[in-house]
Amino acid sequence: MLASHASPLSVVPHQACYDEVILSSSSHSARSESSGALMVALMAGNYTAPDVFAGEDTETQLRASLALLAIFNFFQIFGFLSLGIVVLTAWLSPTIHRTPAWYSFMATWMWFCVSYFLIAGQQVGPEPEFGVCVVQASLVYAGPPLTSCASLALLLQLYFTVSAVLKNQRINRVWSIMLLIFPYTIHLLFFLETLALGLSHQGEIARDLSGMFCHLTNSLQAKITAIVVILAMVAMLVYEGLTAIVLYRNWAAFQRLRVRSNSDISLPLIVRVTLFSFLPMVAMGVSTLSLFPDNPGPVFEGQINLVVAFLPAAAAVIFGTQRDILNAWMFWKSTSSSTGQIAGNPSSSVPKDSPV
Repeated sequence: MLASHASPLSVVPHQACYDEVILSSSSHSARSESSGALMVALMAGNYTAPDVFAGEDTETQLRASLALLAIFNFFQIFGFLSLGIVVLTAWLSPTIHRTPAWYSFMATWMWFCVSYFLIAGQQVGPEPEFGVCVVQASLVYAGPPLTSCASLALLLQLYFTVSAVLKNQRINRVWSIMLLIFPYTIHLLFFLETLALGLSHQGEIARDLSGMFCHLTNSLQAKITAIVVILAMVAMLVYEGLTAIVLYRNWAAFQRLRVRSNSDISLPLIVRVTLFSFLPMVAMGVSTLSLFPDNPGPVFEGQINLVVAFLPAAAAVIFGTQRDILNAWMFWKSTSSSTGQIAGNPSSSVPKDSPV
């Protein structure tokens, strides 16, 4: 989560508390025992009641929290597998050509999913082992800067390629390498910084309210992460606008030069990159709701986490439904029409070392 409400308590119920509530029978006596167990847990400070929906009992809220947890895990697994299929399809198909910037972008979202797998099976019940929890928290806080910077790098590559095509030039290779390296540099810095912070303040490492992943109960690191993501988003908006202006003013010339220079930039690719770039902005806006103290509880936190968990799957759908990738799976059709397609553009034919 980019910005998460911090709580100093172990706010995810212990397994015994879940068992008492969820497995209780419909009889009045069993429900009374369950209520008694909840009251004892509340008085002992081992459980924070998720007072989210007025008029609903705690059992309903706990069931909702567990359902959200299952959906969250499904989104992460589905996103990882879908991205993997798209990447392997592009890598193995002789008719699909993608550049390092595209592969890097897709890889960062796969790694984003992996960071949430570390406490699978330990999201309910006793707190996970500290070592696993602190590593996951470090990856979780370093994940959004990685994916946002990789998205920015892809967009910058797009802008530089458009400009290079109009000038009948090639992109500076040094710039291309720097655009590939800098997202991972930012990721490493955030990982090490959060890891050092967690090791020096071990009492602040715990699962978040929803139990979906580990985080720091101190919200400072979440705010630092959010600032970096916001800066990347602002830069993306600027370069999206610049790209649109350049294309609008030089569209006829761009179409002629693109064919002549064998560039793989096409309008469908520009639209897909622009469309996807807005999704993290929406997720960021929704995530900020968790900062308001009037909306506590694992159910509310879980609902917000689902928005972020949906992003890898969205990347797989948006970039995995390009025409050449779909054609590669339509093996029963002739592949001659898809040869040389780049980014959904059937008229282009570029080498593997294309600048984008």
